[in-house]
Amino acid sequence: MKNCKTIYFLLFFFLGSVCHKSLSQTQATLDATLNFKSVNGVDVAFQNGIPVPSYEKQKRTTINLAGTWKKLRFAASDDISLAKRDQNGMDSLLLEAGGKEQASYDDNSWETKHIPSVENFLYLDTIRTPEFYQDGVWYRYNFSVPDSLQGKFVKLIFYSVNYVADVWINGQYCGYHEGGYTPFAFDVSSKLHYGATQNTIAVRVDNPAWAKRNDIVPYKQCDWFNYTGIIHDVYLEASDVISVSRVDFKTDAAADLVNFTGVVLNKSGASKNVTVNVQVYNANIDSTNISDEKTYDLLGSPKSSRSFQLSLADSVATFSGDFPVSEFNLCSMASPTV
Repeated sequence: MKNCKTIYFLLFFFLGSVCHKSLSQTQATLDATLNFKSVNGVDVAFQNGIPVPSYEKQKRTTINLAGTWKKLRFAASDDISLAKRDQNGMDSLLLEAGGKEQASYDDNSWETKHIPSVENFLYLDTIRTPEFYQDGVWYRYNFSVPDSLQGKFVKLIFYSVNYVADVWINGQYCGYHEGGYTPFAFDVSSKLHYGATQNTIAVRVDNPAWAKRNDIVPYKQCDWFNYTGIIHDVYLEASDVISVSRVDFKTDAAADLVNFTGVVLNKSGASKNVTVNVQVYNANIDSTNISDEKTYDLLGSPKSSRSFQLSLADSVATFSGDFPVSEFNLCSMASPTV
């Protein structure tokens, strides 16, 4: 019996070694794009050179980029996708691209695809199984931006692209994002054409197959489907050059307070004095707006507010304050108020 146990152990060790060695031997060197900086003693999340926005749709001018895009599947190099975007990394990326990122590239022979949607099509058989496509896709789309947005701060926002996305506007590189289930944004104000001249967005997507390398998330087979593509909203959002990036609220139960911290971004290039108002509203929800994704469509009567005077000498400033918990309608299963 002792010999049998030894054989089993050796067999398990051998199989484990084979599985481990079957994973890619080239480890990812792609840098994380998310980092934190202390601003006025507050840790502020930054990504792609700007504070991370709230990603809730704001009462601002937006241009929805949903529509019929051009697309081309290709055999992506995962090692290029997951390599550091230094000079060598960019050279390899552009060599593989072969000009597909350029506005002048001829994509007339490409297929069309409604975006946002998953790249994997559905087999119309008796069990309606989705296609197991885990590889590369190029997407391209033309759009216009009105003259009225010139001089504004314009963000390009993606809610979800699986798994690695590299993005160009009019042939100019915006940046990259790794992770299929987290949103991301770029400042594209200076990359856009305003007025009659059309813009071209090009997106290279690579979705490395699960179980082939151990430096992606997740790297093993999971209990959901590994969809490829631009699978959620993509749009432009324009705001004034001085704007609120986000406000985060946190309950302090011991003190019966709701604390908040906000981030203001100054893209004007000059020092400015501004007033920031934080207003609490009752929610006005009925059958006509209960499924509305825009929070500002649910505003009812105003309640308390707080006001702050800020001197924006730098590009980013923060403000903090609190409201008593009594200002908010507490929600429970018995009384589901918001």
